[in-house]
Amino acid sequence: MSRLLFALLIAIVLASGAAWLADHEGRLVIDWLGYRIETSVAVLVLALALVFLAGIGLQRLVTFLWRDLPFSPKKRAERRTARGYEALNRAIVALAAGERKQARKLTRKAAALLPPQPLSHVIAAEAAKLAEDRDAAHRHYEALAADDKAAFLGLRGLIAEARTEGRWEEARRLARKAAVLRPKSAWAQKTLFELDVRATDWAAALVSLEAAGKAGAFDDATARRHRAALLYCQAVEADLAGDGARALDLAQKALALRPGFTPAALLAARHLVAAGKRTAAERVLRRAWDAAPHPALVPPYLALDPQESSHARYKRVAALVARRREHVESRIALAEAALAAKRLDVVHEVLRSGPLEADVRLLDLRARLAAAEGDEEAISHWRDAAARARAHAAWVCEGCGAERALWTAVCPACGRFDSHVWHDATAAARGVVEAAAEPPALFDGSAAGDADTTR
Repeated sequence: MSRLLFALLIAIVLASGAAWLADHEGRLVIDWLGYRIETSVAVLVLALALVFLAGIGLQRLVTFLWRDLPFSPKKRAERRTARGYEALNRAIVALAAGERKQARKLTRKAAALLPPQPLSHVIAAEAAKLAEDRDAAHRHYEALAADDKAAFLGLRGLIAEARTEGRWEEARRLARKAAVLRPKSAWAQKTLFELDVRATDWAAALVSLEAAGKAGAFDDATARRHRAALLYCQAVEADLAGDGARALDLAQKALALRPGFTPAALLAARHLVAAGKRTAAERVLRRAWDAAPHPALVPPYLALDPQESSHARYKRVAALVARRREHVESRIALAEAALAAKRLDVVHEVLRSGPLEADVRLLDLRARLAAAEGDEEAISHWRDAAARARAHAAWVCEGCGAERALWTAVCPACGRFDSHVWHDATAAARGVVEAAAEPPALFDGSAAGDADTTR
């Protein structure tokens, strides 16, 4: 409605102006360069209006020709950009298909057609890697790292490159920059943690572990487990440096986070015994056994009272395994103590309570029981069975399935940190140990030496 009223108002104004000019016709004479023009004011106004309208029409025509026709600069730029993105898309497809020459050719074409942008560098770097042109890939990653909007992409590529080539300190330095740039990136924080671990910088690894946990790289249980392992690694370093008090403190902190962590329990018990605190050492070993029975806990537990009789030792072992009596390690420890105390009835009972084929140690115990009873045929039978048995207890890497007799902070086979879990012989016999579905990230699969071990 308002538009209609405005149009009517304009029409009234124009009509009024035309009527006024008609009533005041007047005469206008123009004498210029020998030409003489005589006309009325109304005609002059009409001529000027026509000239004005013609000018607007000409301006619209020029704009159309310059901007909208196929040969206009804008259209040329649009076509150039479209060709560039088409080449970039084709480069991505060629890259996925493993066609490295075609991918690099299309990437160069896209770079020539498009303005500088991170995506071009990303595709070009991947194509260069596919073509095994490390120098070209490095240049593209550096270009990305120099771009404020794409610096993280460049750092990620440079980190992967440095790790592949074994430049660990450089990779760690770049990972620290990436973690600062994107503190909420789970990948950046986890990568920094892995590289701190590889450098055996346990203090720095504790800091990066906390940041990785906040970023969601680890769940709470895994972060707690890794923290205990790092504290134990620091305890081992303190122990090697002769700082027993610090080693004990760190080992106890590790046990507070991970009660069944046998290496930390052994280290703490040793220092407690050295400090004359045998009762506290026994308490540590019993708690560790209750949480996770392990054969390495038995010798230091028995050594707490080396002068006791075999019968008293049997009673103490029975007290140790009371809460986990059905566990295979408890059965073996109790049978060993009962055999030494001549409690053959107890040995029979223990050996009947579970599958004999679960562990070669159980088969060996059966043979020794037969020897104590003078049954030569049974001795031969059980020794042959023990010789043929393959199942055994071991520390098993959850990343690659490699078995070790000693716990290590870093798996020498696949490089994963804190991946060794004690598997008793029953689990080993059933084949429950499988490689993790996710490929190992630490060290990119390169082997590493043992960081720390326990006996």
